[in-house]
Amino acid sequence: DPWGIDAELKGLVERRAHWDEVFGHVAMLFKTSRAWEPLGFASFGHYCEERLGMAERTVAQRIALERSLYRIPLLRRALREKRISYEKARIIARHAEGEEVEGWIEKAETMTCVALRRAMQAKDEAQMCARGTFSVWMTVSVAEVVKAAFRAARAAARRWLSAGECLVALAEHFVEVWREQLKQANTLQRRIRTRDKHFCQVPGCSRAAVHAHHIKPRSQGGSDDPSNLISLCAAHHLHGIHGGRMRVTGSAPDKIVWEFGLRRSYVAAG
Repeated sequence: DPWGIDAELKGLVERRAHWDEVFGHVAMLFKTSRAWEPLGFASFGHYCEERLGMAERTVAQRIALERSLYRIPLLRRALREKRISYEKARIIARHAEGEEVEGWIEKAETMTCVALRRAMQAKDEAQMCARGTFSVWMTVSVAEVVKAAFRAARAAARRWLSAGECLVALAEHFVEVWREQLKQANTLQRRIRTRDKHFCQVPGCSRAAVHAHHIKPRSQGGSDDPSNLISLCAAHHLHGIHGGRMRVTGSAPDKIVWEFGLRRSYVAAG
């Protein structure tokens, strides 16, 4: 009974969402009070891994959302009213502020997590381009790596470099080291993946696109026109499309029809 299983899964997700909120609150108190020290653990990360069996980053994400929920009560209310999921709340908290939060909550109610994340990332990129500035969210551990890279760039230049100059120096160094590997022919497949922003176009999929699939197969007269090509990850291309579990028709990139839950039957040759 797929509907019964679906209802059970949704119920479990709802219970987990409540657990995530409570867990985030308690974990925030635990970290703020440095409670791992009297318990004999070397660090908060050590406690997370040894006692909870969770990566420090996973726990830190829940703590970060809990702090955001304190800062944005509207988001907590939407979460408790089940207008949005825990994951959608986390995405909105990372990218939205002030008056725009309510608007994003309304949009999130009709979007998948993947679509919401991409929309908010596109919004951030547009705002950064308009401001002429660059900003990025990162964990504390990643921030430490970036700081170390900036120090190395300044040492190599033997002078003070701004953050922007450090990024330019790092990018130039990366290109120089990997120049040969970065040389790629401007193939049709590459152009299609670029058009589709290098993501698999199956609804709800967040994997990177690695194949450009012919919507109408060439064996059936399909052309190499971009409208007949769609970007897919390996799993959806090989196991979904060619495995007979799904079908795509229409015209790319914005007039596509997806069919799921198909079962291909094979007839043995006599």
